[in-house]
Amino acid sequence: MPIDAIDDVLAVLSVETPEALRGERLPLLFQCATACGEEHAPQVVILVERAFAGEAGLAALRQQPAFLGQGVAHADPNVRAASLSQLRRLCGSADDVTLLREHALLALVGAAVGDAELFVARHAMQALVTCAASGVAPLRASSRRRRRSR
Repeated sequence: MPIDAIDDVLAVLSVETPEALRGERLPLLFQCATACGEEHAPQVVILVERAFAGEAGLAALRQQPAFLGQGVAHADPNVRAASLSQLRRLCGSADDVTLLREHALLALVGAAVGDAELFVARHAMQALVTCAASGVAPLRASSRRRRRSR
């Protein structure tokens, strides 16, 4: 997406409600988050945080795990950190940790612990600690699966 187009799309998205951002505008937000560079990353982070705030946002995150996966792997460290922060919200229950495991997001979080940017690595570590606090059974299932595939 060209920079001018990103500017235009971000202008449109910035006036949308959180419900619209996580609903009919989510594909557009997803495109912006994927295509943005360092210049647009702060605005994208704000929109993502607004879109997924509160309980309704958390429910939407459960339906869109790929969105977080792309964010955790993004080139911009601010987008990676924001994605990990949102992902951490899905680490509070064993069911959510299982969801993360099933969508291969726990492996991305583990890899992010080694991120070159310390603040990104800190978000990843916080997510893993939150996952462990919610119960180790889903985490153990993940490590057993890795051992069997070796």
